[in-house]
Amino acid sequence: MGAQIYSNSNYIKFVLMLSLSVMAVTLVIFALNSNFQLNVFMRFVAGFCQIFIIIYVPLWADAFGNERQKALWIAIFTSCSVIGIFIGYSLTSWMVAQFSWEYSFIIAALFTIPLVTCIFLTDTKYLDLYNAL
Repeated sequence: MGAQIYSNSNYIKFVLMLSLSVMAVTLVIFALNSNFQLNVFMRFVAGFCQIFIIIYVPLWADAFGNERQKALWIAIFTSCSVIGIFIGYSLTSWMVAQFSWEYSFIIAALFTIPLVTCIFLTDTKYLDLYNAL
């Protein structure tokens, strides 16, 4: 399935934008809902949507980076994930003391809006893995 998605330039931009958008919606539903089963499902869907980004970024670095930069781009991506988790937990612990834990998920959802906008504005030739190789 991944090979079909990432080898067709018509789908790449759509899949990235859709996965980020769906993830943002599920985070908001998770924050505003009190139904346990629905919240578990929303967290599952959010994690599923992250799969497309996690698979795409190393492939993108391999396709568009030169030989000296590939390892650097993968290291930046990996470290941003870890740093993002640390900052997210730190800010959430502060927010719980000041406000409510729900705001951290809503803010995370709001941060995806600029990402979707950037992907929308990016020319497909900078995202197309098939033609870059």
